[in-house]
Amino acid sequence: MADDGIDLDLTGENVRPETLDARVSLGLAVALLEAVIAVGTYEDTSGEAPFFLTMTEMKAASVHLAFMPAPARESLAGTHAFAAFQHAAKRLSVYLRGFERVPKELVRPLDRLRQAARTMPANVNANARLLDETVSLSELVTPEIQLITSAETLRALIIRAGGSRATVQLRVSEQRTSFTANISKELVASDDFHVYREAEVTGIFLRDPRAIGSPIVSGEVTDVRFIEKVDRVAAFDKWNEAAGRPWKGVTDIEAELRRRGPH
Repeated sequence: MADDGIDLDLTGENVRPETLDARVSLGLAVALLEAVIAVGTYEDTSGEAPFFLTMTEMKAASVHLAFMPAPARESLAGTHAFAAFQHAAKRLSVYLRGFERVPKELVRPLDRLRQAARTMPANVNANARLLDETVSLSELVTPEIQLITSAETLRALIIRAGGSRATVQLRVSEQRTSFTANISKELVASDDFHVYREAEVTGIFLRDPRAIGSPIVSGEVTDVRFIEKVDRVAAFDKWNEAAGRPWKGVTDIEAELRRRGPH
């Protein structure tokens, strides 16, 4: 199995190409590929997936299919298409595992994939390898986890932002992994908006209760207030100019405080 493409394996007792209904197995493969393309379309700034998927392997001795990305148009660089595919594959894995709420634009293709998985015979285990992660398609019939919804203001580092459907990638100090949240295009387009800056970020966030610390996995950002960088030396000089002047002629501050007594 390659770590840079998609593999679909159907295994189980007496599972062979001649024992499976081709419409069912190939229907699952098509639904999987359509889900990847749908995520690529959703995530790309152009609103169109910059890649399509080609079949690279089909083993006759088992039910195994392998696919690789290719540029959707000759004008697209192969590196851009492959990077877009990698991002789409990783995001699909996140959605399928229930780590983030599925955007409404992706509900239909992911539902089709779940429905295709339901049509597989009970003795078949369907596993999809997306890059270096394996997702059990046979378990997609289980309900998604119930994430905790909370309205919060966080201090976060903005890593990147943008897209045809604007999102922002954030990193907070209390969790190891960054997360992506929806954000309005107006906020991102503001002259005051900057990446690689810390900000007070307000919004509705979804936390995963199964993980230690209930980390944030997604959300909707409603306001961003950037934290002004402070020159500590300049701030002290300004304070000293205002507060230190009355003590300028005092040589023994402790004696002077005792003389003045309690206030």
